[in-house]
Amino acid sequence: MISFTAVFFVSCAALAHEVLLVRFLHIVYEHHFASMILSLALMGYGAGATGVTLAQRFLLRRPVAAFTGVAIFLSCAQLVTAAGLSRLSFNPLEILWDVRQLVRLAALYAWLSLPFFAAGMASGLVFRARPESIHRLYLADLLGAALGTALAVNLLHVVNPVWALRLVSALAASAPVFLRSGKRFPWALMGVLVNLALQLLVSHSALTPTPYPYKGLALARQFPESRVAAERFGPMGWVTVLESPHVPFRSLSGWSLSCTTEAPSTPLGLFVDGAEPFPLFAKSAFSEDFSFRHCLMGTLPYRLTALEPRNAEDRRALLLGLEGNLEIVVALLEGISYLEVVERNAHVTQLISRLAWGLTPDDRLGRVTVHVTDPRRFLCEHSQHYDVIVPVSLGALSASAAGAASLMEVYEGTVEAFTLYLDRLTSNGCLALPHSLMVPPRSTLRFVATAQAALRRRGTKHPHRHLALMHDWNTALLLVKKSEITPQEQDFIGRFAEERSFDVAYLPDMSPKQAQRFHVSSEGSLAEAVTTFLTARPGELRKASPFALDPVTDNRPYVFHFLHWKTWQRLLSAPHDRSVSLLSWGVPVLVLALAQALVAAGIFIAAPLAFSFRGSFRRSLKPFGIILIYFGALGMAFLLVETVVIQKNVFLLGHPVYGFAGTVGSFLLWAGLGSLASRGWVRWLDTQRVLRRRNKLTLTAFFAGFVVASYGGAWAYLVPWAQGLPDLLRWAYAVVGIAPVAFFLGMPMPLGLGFLARTHPDLVPWAWAVNGCASVLSALVAVLAAMTYGFLAVLAAGAALYGAAALSARGLHGSA
Repeated sequence: MISFTAVFFVSCAALAHEVLLVRFLHIVYEHHFASMILSLALMGYGAGATGVTLAQRFLLRRPVAAFTGVAIFLSCAQLVTAAGLSRLSFNPLEILWDVRQLVRLAALYAWLSLPFFAAGMASGLVFRARPESIHRLYLADLLGAALGTALAVNLLHVVNPVWALRLVSALAASAPVFLRSGKRFPWALMGVLVNLALQLLVSHSALTPTPYPYKGLALARQFPESRVAAERFGPMGWVTVLESPHVPFRSLSGWSLSCTTEAPSTPLGLFVDGAEPFPLFAKSAFSEDFSFRHCLMGTLPYRLTALEPRNAEDRRALLLGLEGNLEIVVALLEGISYLEVVERNAHVTQLISRLAWGLTPDDRLGRVTVHVTDPRRFLCEHSQHYDVIVPVSLGALSASAAGAASLMEVYEGTVEAFTLYLDRLTSNGCLALPHSLMVPPRSTLRFVATAQAALRRRGTKHPHRHLALMHDWNTALLLVKKSEITPQEQDFIGRFAEERSFDVAYLPDMSPKQAQRFHVSSEGSLAEAVTTFLTARPGELRKASPFALDPVTDNRPYVFHFLHWKTWQRLLSAPHDRSVSLLSWGVPVLVLALAQALVAAGIFIAAPLAFSFRGSFRRSLKPFGIILIYFGALGMAFLLVETVVIQKNVFLLGHPVYGFAGTVGSFLLWAGLGSLASRGWVRWLDTQRVLRRRNKLTLTAFFAGFVVASYGGAWAYLVPWAQGLPDLLRWAYAVVGIAPVAFFLGMPMPLGLGFLARTHPDLVPWAWAVNGCASVLSALVAVLAAMTYGFLAVLAAGAALYGAAALSARGLHGSA
């Protein structure tokens, strides 16, 4: 007999593998693709359940042997698919013009879903073999999934991702040990030996994720005699320091083209998950007089705040993020007395302290304090005020805005974040945002709109008089002052720009002649666009622009997502060689993944109907329609709600891995407990005179939707407040606070399967497949909907789908 413990171990291994895939995909590509991982995992579950539906007569003859084979296949697939991940040659940058990338995306999707196909077969098989214990088996499945997410995160703290993957694979192979059968020891021995053989055959280098050829580390490894000088692994990322003795690293962002001083160079470059490098400068990289800093646009905010005599001494600055050590060196050389740095990844700070200059007291450059935490959380927990605040990581992300950053939830760039920055400035303080200049301009205009909205939220009467903007050929610097920019300060900014051949794009009292003096754009004047945006007719500019330029909020924190329907219209009318610049590859990958998931879901749902139930068609189609609506609505709704909770916990816990693992683990834990309590819930409904004769599935699904709409909406709304809580209470809010929602969402599914097992037991695996396939679509639809309408709208859609499931449940025979 298949035991609850065996189901627990299979589910634990499958969900741990799912979390590890977040890290693997972030290393290989530009984004963690958490939504796509959810989708492909659920597609695998749906396909596995479909396989059980088609082959149930064969599988039920020897269910223990079948379960053992599936567990062994799961353990092998985890290793084999990881080994092939970097060899599928999928390049997301070419997906807009190369049809072959569509095929490779489909191949990637199908390949990575193989382990979850095995897990889906295991779940479907055990539900079909033991229908009388579905609620307990569902609990074992969800509890295993909850433990698997926690296991994966903790393994990443101890070992690198490859060793974590090997341990998870061994865990899957050990599941047959817990079968309740007289022949379990031969089955268990077989699983262990097969897994051990494969562990020895697949080399460590084959399992190591390799960045695709156009990522920064992959390109830098081609430099002659380059070598890895240091390496760290963890849930926050894979941090690598590469030494290149012949091709040095430089930082030329915001560097004046009229400057005759040689830019500092270094043989050391720091890469996080293989992305673009950040130079690590030793003291010897700079000239003795440090004259290089006079060429940098980034020195302006420090010199501007030093104009006021009382600010000349005892000045404080805050850097949000570490992208190398150049920002630290510049801030301290410009007279900052107390510099505080906030960085999420402890490994980044450790390597910069050890290999670069400026971060430790021994460097004798200045007083620097490093905080390893989330930037928003740091500002909520501390009340210190600063003369200069620089969101370094936000500006660095703008360099990849044409790629995966369009899919990222960037909470450092929302209206709420800008408001918090302004609250932490001194009366004459300045927020400085250096960022990459896009053509046509998008991110710059969005940052301007966001700063304007934040100033208005604080009650500022004339926001345009608090802003200044300058740029060169590829970098822009937005200044947001807490007080109005005085004429003296405007003159200083104008002279600073002219001496270094930078263009002023906006000052409150600037002359049109000051714009486009050194860098002329064929796409129109940035100064004219910003002036129109701030002082004239911002609504007309937004309507005329092919991009979405509205300020973003915490409800829709996709700072670098500019796509809307006008973009597609302009794309179709623009010449082919210019149309690509209008798109970012992140959204097309998501849309194409949704299209192929839709096709796959249709096949997996229709296949059993075509091959297994031809006799049922002659009898009645009604059960199939009701099952499709009820279990499909549950699958869609559950993932819509879970996706919103994941994204909110990414913000609350400070990183995608923590948000994904913390949500999936706790959500499935509470849903499993709800499954266990589902029969007691039905018995309680029977004791209520008013509810006794009502449909139990209808009442349960309606109540689940009500809890999502009321309690779930309130929980999501209060997440920004919870971010200021101490660590223990913040994790409690993320894990325990969502318990009422997940608890009641865990009831409709096992109750529906239980009622179905009484009347149509052969349809139980198909209902599981319908649920999984609907979830495939929901994971991707949720992200696209959130990018357009916001998280609260997605949550409302989830509640409405539970209402649709409740209405369809009235036709499910036996549910009364």
